[in-house]
Formats: sequence, structure tokens, C-alpha cells
Amino acid sequence: MKIAYVSTYLPKQCGIATYTDYLISGIRKVAPEIEIRIVAEQGAVSIKKDKFEVIPSWYREEDYVEPIIKYTKGVDVIHIQHEYSIYKFDYRLPKVLQGLGRKAKKVITIHCVRSAQYSERGAVDEDFAAKIAQLADEVIVHLESQKAILVRPKFEELKNICDELLVLPYNSSGIAKLSVRLFEDQEFQKYVIDRTERYRDLTSWQAVAHQHLRLYNG
Repeated sequence: MKIAYVSTYLPKQCGIATYTDYLISGIRKVAPEIEIRIVAEQGAVSIKKDKFEVIPSWYREEDYVEPIIKYTKGVDVIHIQHEYSIYKFDYRLPKVLQGLGRKAKKVITIHCVRSAQYSERGAVDEDFAAKIAQLADEVIVHLESQKAILVRPKFEELKNICDELLVLPYNSSGIAKLSVRLFEDQEFQKYVIDRTERYRDLTSWQAVAHQHLRLYNG
């Protein structure tokens, strides 16, 4: 299998670049036979090794449609790592998705899905996320709440959403109470350590890589 990732990439200091690197590292560990090409934004380092290539070829402030389509040709899966500040809200990313080869499976991870209720732009964010999701074969989000936005009645045609197992703590007082109990209750401490190890196994980058590979092959 040949996979092209469209993303920012190292050494660019960007959360999406780091995420893509972790994901690819996981995939290379669990499936070393896969050929990986990163069609990266300028700022990445060009690399060409056996079954691994980085091609810095586009820039967010220019018309990136043609270079992305050009350098993703000849692969089985094209996986775009989306974040609003990288691809903006204009015609370019939808045009990329429309112009990609029909034989390749088109996957997009939408790292941030902002609801109209909490966005300073109103419904612009969620409408754009739905638009690009409609043009992909498979869509990945990180949270059930993000998935819920994209499966609202007005987006009822979107059936290809899956979510990664990623849970972020938000209850700081509850976490503080648990921390105190961990010191006082050894049985509870053992229980938490066991559950933490199980959770670590389920959410390791190798596990995430397996999730992605099942999606690519599905």
C-alpha cells in the first residue's frame, strides 16, 4: 500500500506536523512494508529514503491546489490533516478534494470542529467542515462532540465519520481529589495504575496506527 499524507511536517513547529510524525512513526512500526509520502507545506525538510519520502511542495498563502494534486498521484490512500489556520475557508481545499484521483481513497482528519454556537464566525466553521467532509471517502475527528456536530440533521448525508479514542481531562477539581486519594488508598492506587496501563495500550500510537490502517483498508 502507498499512502500520501498532506500536512505540515517537521521541523516546522506545528501541532499538526508533530501529530503527523507520531502517526507515521506508529504506522511504520506496525506495517513497515507500507510506502509513505508526505506532501508537506514548505518549511519541512525534504527526505527521500526507502519507503519514506517528504516533498515540501506547497504554501498556505498561495494556490496550493495544483502541487498537492500533482504530488499525491499514484498512491492508494490520500490522507489530509486539516486545521482551519492552514487551509483557510476558501475554495482551494474543496478543489483539491474534487481534483484527487478517483482510484485513491480520500481520508481527512478534521482536527478542530467548531460549532456555530462557540465560533466568532457563526456557522462558517462547521459548514466548511461539513463541506470538506462530504468530499472525502472517510472522515476522522478526535471527539464524540465533534462527531455530533457533523451528524446533525442538516448534515444528514454524512455517514462516514469515525472518532479516535482521545479523551482530554477538563474537571480540575475532580482530578485533584483523585490525586489525593491515590496517596491515601493503596488498593485504589493499584486499580488506577492498572486502568492507566490498559488505557495507554489502547491509545498508543501503534493502536492509533492500527485504527487508521483498518480505515484505509476498509
